Formats: sequence, structure tokens, C-alpha cells
Amino acid sequence: MGKNQAYKAMQRSRVGSTSAGPDDVEDGMVDGSFHSPEWHAARLASLKTSHTVTWEEYKKKQKFYLISALSYCLLVIEMVVYMPTAFRLY
Repeated sequence: MGKNQAYKAMQRSRVGSTSAGPDDVEDGMVDGSFHSPEWHAARLASLKTSHTVTWEEYKKKQKFYLISALSYCLLVIEMVVYMPTAFRLY
């Protein structure tokens, strides 16, 4: 029983209406609110092989990027200090 069907059944039991059967959809449409079990299995399999990284891998990458950025900044500062004529604004 789908979400919508369960909600409608609960509402019918509250109100006491017996206009429709317990699992009948009142609007005549098929309930498509849930994915099939095959879809769920495929989704779980794809999540296991995804490109997500662990927290440790993320921290390593961030540390690497931080060190790279700092070394670049130090290089630029060193160039400005030791070669001031190359960076003179005219």
C-alpha cells in the first residue's frame, strides 16, 4: 500500500466512510509514489560504487590544498621581497 493509499485509508477509518474499499484508490489512478524493489537494489549498488570520499580522505585533501596555497603565497612573498624591481608599479 502506497503512502497516499495508506493516508486515504486512515482518513476513511477516522470519518467512518465506507464509500471505497480498503485498498481501492479513489481517483482510479495507480499509486506510483514508491519505487520498485529492483530500483532500490540498483540505487544501493550505485551508492556503494560512487565517488564519495571518506572523512579521512577529505581531511588529507584539504591539508594538501592548504599546504599548496601557503607554499604558493610564500613563494610570491619571497619574489616580491628579493626582486622588488620586477614588481614595481610604474
